Amino acid sequence: MARRSKHLSPAVRRDSLILIQANEEDATKLQGVLDLYECSGQIINKDKSTIMFSKNIGSEHKVAVMRTMRINRESFSDKYLGLPIHVGSTKAQLLAS
Repeated sequence: MARRSKHLSPAVRRDSLILIQANEEDATKLQGVLDLYECSGQIINKDKSTIMFSKNIGSEHKVAVMRTMRINRESFSDKYLGLPIHVGSTKAQLLAS
């Protein structure tokens, strides 16, 4: 893509991983940022979007965050684009899985 391009082609696909605390307040703030992004003309396809939660998050928090983010699918994968997403293990343990 040229440096001077003002807009991304509709064919350009962007995968993103965004980490927040699993609570309604942070979900509301993130949704506000995403709404601003969509004002630029880019569209977020919520039908292809998923949310991943820690195993420690209760179902009430999950429902509240998903409702706030307007995303209906929860992902149960522990990898993103083929790489482990969990933090806290050694690199050798992460890459061995």
